[in-house]
Amino acid sequence: MKDLVIIGNGFDLSCGLNSTYSDFFNYKYQNFDKYKYENNVSNLKNITDTIERLENKIKSINALKDIKIELYRNPSVDINNRSVILNELESQRKELEIANSQLALSKKNRLNLLDIVFNNNEFTFWDYWFMGTSKEDKKKNLLWSDVESSILEILEWFESDGENHLLENYVNSKKCSKNNEWVSVGEFLSEKKCTIFDFLLEELNKFENSFRDYLTKQITYSEHCYLNNAYELFEKIISQDNENEFYVINFNYTKPFPNLKQRKIYFMNNVHGDISREEIIFGIDSFSQKSENLSFFTKTSRIMSLDKTEREPIPAKKDVENIYFFGHSLSSADYSYFLSIFDFYDIYDSNIKLNFVYSNYEDNSKKNMLKKINKLLTNYGESFDNKSKGKNLMHKLSLENRLLIKEI
Repeated sequence: MKDLVIIGNGFDLSCGLNSTYSDFFNYKYQNFDKYKYENNVSNLKNITDTIERLENKIKSINALKDIKIELYRNPSVDINNRSVILNELESQRKELEIANSQLALSKKNRLNLLDIVFNNNEFTFWDYWFMGTSKEDKKKNLLWSDVESSILEILEWFESDGENHLLENYVNSKKCSKNNEWVSVGEFLSEKKCTIFDFLLEELNKFENSFRDYLTKQITYSEHCYLNNAYELFEKIISQDNENEFYVINFNYTKPFPNLKQRKIYFMNNVHGDISREEIIFGIDSFSQKSENLSFFTKTSRIMSLDKTEREPIPAKKDVENIYFFGHSLSSADYSYFLSIFDFYDIYDSNIKLNFVYSNYEDNSKKNMLKKINKLLTNYGESFDNKSKGKNLMHKLSLENRLLIKEI
């Protein structure tokens, strides 16, 4: 027989790997030149204020010019007044010429400064975005599900309000309008010639590569300890007396079991890519897809772009006794995977047991786990054609002793 084991970032954390977003964030920005950056942002704000003032001035001059042209064409206006109007129009033409020249120069200066702020190999749009959200939320330990939620949030805003809206409009309408990061990001986007979604995907690729490099270094620093801890933890998750073979669905980007046969693991699927292949992805859940623009950011779409030359299907329903979950946030960002697995194994009518395993590192760990399980199974039940059948799914699994929650 075979068992399915699903592991998330909590697995790597339990093995001593510094793989949280907060770890990555702190590492990446430890040498961040905050003074230089804030000075650049201050200059950006000043230039933007100048651009806004000049644009308003040009708008006013043009409006007044139109009025005077109408007066000049009015046959009731005498020749002396027409002469005055002509002189004023000539004066406004010169003033408009100067203002347009100043505006062009200011926009050029802003673009040059934006190149300094953004066009480097270290920081991307998403770096500044997450820097702003982490400051606002004041969270000590941001989860990767928080990152995925943030990606979805900004994508949905651009999708609903149109590509031509600048990020500063979003910023001004939200709680984070005082952060300098948002100001510079918005101004940067306003100068981009490609579509917003092409740009965001390009920047996301850079951000992923940056995390891949970070994680590779973390593995290098502690590989021996990490691998030993991984084997010990795996034994606890599946119980040492379990003689089944295991198919591991790994939501991390790591390879904790280089010698799979050592623990009777016949295949491990890194669903979002792995650092050894130098390709990893972040993304949103397919349920969030509302348009073609957003579809390119879904995990389903982005997984298709990965080089998956070594594919192994999950074990057949008749061969599986248990599905184990450990270290996964069970967030909505991955519901597509879980619901597809539940459908494939027909968990309502099968004999397969769902084992949710957790480490009690906080007083409310079990309570939080129960909430997440309930939300996941409720969401799955809502997909049933028979709604009453879906509502009693969790109760049915409990009665049949097929819903198990274990602390290790």
